[in-house]
Amino acid sequence: MAAAPRRTRALCIALGVAPRAPAALSEVDCWAGLPGRPKAWHLACCELGGWQDCWTEELTQELCCNHSAAPGERPSDGAVPEMSAEEGLEAVREFLGFSGKELQLLLAGLRGLSAGAAPSDAWRCRGCEAAGGRPDEGGSPERLAGGPARRLRCYTPWDCAQEAYARWHLRGWDTGLLPIRHPWFSEESDPHFAMGMKMREDNDGWSPKGHERTFERVQLADWLQQTSEFIRGAESELPGPRRCLEWDASTYSRRYFKGFCDFLDMVMFEDKEPRSEPRDPEGSLEYRVDLHEADRIIAPGSIAVSICVQVFEHLQHPAAAMEQLFRLTAPGGWVVWSAPLFSMVHGDPHDYWRFTPNGAMLLAREGGFQIFGVNAPGSLRELSGYFVGINAPYWSQEALLQHTDSKWPLQVYMLLRRPPSA
Repeated sequence: MAAAPRRTRALCIALGVAPRAPAALSEVDCWAGLPGRPKAWHLACCELGGWQDCWTEELTQELCCNHSAAPGERPSDGAVPEMSAEEGLEAVREFLGFSGKELQLLLAGLRGLSAGAAPSDAWRCRGCEAAGGRPDEGGSPERLAGGPARRLRCYTPWDCAQEAYARWHLRGWDTGLLPIRHPWFSEESDPHFAMGMKMREDNDGWSPKGHERTFERVQLADWLQQTSEFIRGAESELPGPRRCLEWDASTYSRRYFKGFCDFLDMVMFEDKEPRSEPRDPEGSLEYRVDLHEADRIIAPGSIAVSICVQVFEHLQHPAAAMEQLFRLTAPGGWVVWSAPLFSMVHGDPHDYWRFTPNGAMLLAREGGFQIFGVNAPGSLRELSGYFVGINAPYWSQEALLQHTDSKWPLQVYMLLRRPPSA
């Protein structure tokens, strides 16, 4: 068995892989010893390219991508069974619980969609109702868990393409095919695991490490970039001293706002006696406090810019918390705010609320803030994909980031300001 390739120090540290020398070139397995699937590493290092941490003097891109054999899957993954096209179609029919007629209509529908046909009568197949067969012809309602006693049917190519999607969804959950992955996390078995590691290594601080494929983090990074540029345009009006305040870390403060904040303060939730302590010799502070009690240790009007993102869903009394946020913000100061409308229930330490765009704006106005910007990007298309693990790399920037006035945004983002005279 070939020895694991020796990787650069950065990649070894990231993966926890001990560097080892390669065997003879004729026996080299460029991907041995790396977590996850060899084909996933071939995708990240060869097909996507640009990741120099993949290579060493011995294991070069030229050798591993152009001259060594393409990576096979590990024996535990199982061999790909041979089957004819007819057997494959029969497997699809069985999986979906379709009759033979319905399968034919599905294929006609897919052909029409592939050719760019619109869902019109021109290819919906007039008279296909007769071709659909009787309700008891083929298929089995028992194959669809939780389905009605009288099985739903389809009668045109368009109908059957839609019905196939519905059944694929049901069967996917019943068989464990869905979800594809968690919206936030991925396992080593994920075919995109290595690509995720590449994105993590390429992350220059625009997001917390490991969240590069997460919808919320991609949207939030875009909103932070927009708001930092907007605030930079009004930098001369920033109140002093210019303190930035962020929850749980200073990742975003350093990346997007450090240029015009002299101090990088941080809040860590703590339900014990509030306290503060120095963070660095320059005078930045760390506050250990529940935002509801911020007035006990954070001076009023002391913060020029607050980055309060993904916080308010965890607060028992969001109206009171918004008043506290207003109190600690300096007159003329800014708050970059976000919270989910749709999200898995998650702790830190509790999860209480979700916010619509109108609800978030009402909360801000009643707290005393002026609203300078609101963004609620995405639509039902992206949201439905998000739930089953079709994460950020699948989508265009426009699909992820554009505010569409959809009724189905994943998150709500706001830029707030305390009036200079307040």
